[in-house]
Amino acid sequence: MSNKPSKLKSNKGKFTQIGNFLVSFEKGQFQSVKIMAASGNWNIRFREDNSLYQWILNQIKSEEGQKILQYVFAAYYAVCSGVPDNIFFEDILKAYQNSIDRISAANQELSENDDWQIINEEREKYNLFKRQ
Repeated sequence: MSNKPSKLKSNKGKFTQIGNFLVSFEKGQFQSVKIMAASGNWNIRFREDNSLYQWILNQIKSEEGQKILQYVFAAYYAVCSGVPDNIFFEDILKAYQNSIDRISAANQELSENDDWQIINEEREKYNLFKRQ
């Protein structure tokens, strides 16, 4: 099988091949994206109310995005199909917690002082631009 992205048809609809994975968007009560191993031995779905749905939808539109998705899907596959090794799963949980911590830190509310500082910086940029 080629790792080159291609369009495949099945009796269930249209698939996009990314590496050894097939991606399809399904309609129902909720839209979803289904990622399936080309061998058929594994799949995962994300509904439209999951942020990964929109991210995958955006990434699949470009060749660079599809390269990223290939690595992401391979990682999902490896985690789901991994050898039951306690250290491996501890590492996965630590990486997951680190990801949550990064997202939480990025989403924290700004203090009033930080908010004013950002507003003033943007005003200065605007005024410099306006003068030019």
